[in-house]
Amino acid sequence: MNETLVLVLIVAAAFAFLILKYKFEKGRYADVLLDIAIMSALTYMFHGTFTGMVVAVGASVLVSLYLLVFPPKFLSFLNIEKETIMKQIDDLKKGL
Repeated sequence: MNETLVLVLIVAAAFAFLILKYKFEKGRYADVLLDIAIMSALTYMFHGTFTGMVVAVGASVLVSLYLLVFPPKFLSFLNIEKETIMKQIDDLKKGL
């Protein structure tokens, strides 16, 4: 297996998660939910082979970048506030 390709995939996957972190910190929760759903679907569709995972990671990064520049408008009805999510996370932590 080509070590350079593996390194590129590692960097691409890390980049995709950094984009998700940035979106979450900016309060773009609908964007994050859509991005994770697409990433999960691609991973499921292309699992089982190395080439399939290359396609899934590459497509996921491209979709993340696209959604970063052009946020989805059809999920605006969610209108989730950061404080609400942080309160729910704190409630979950207390329950554990």
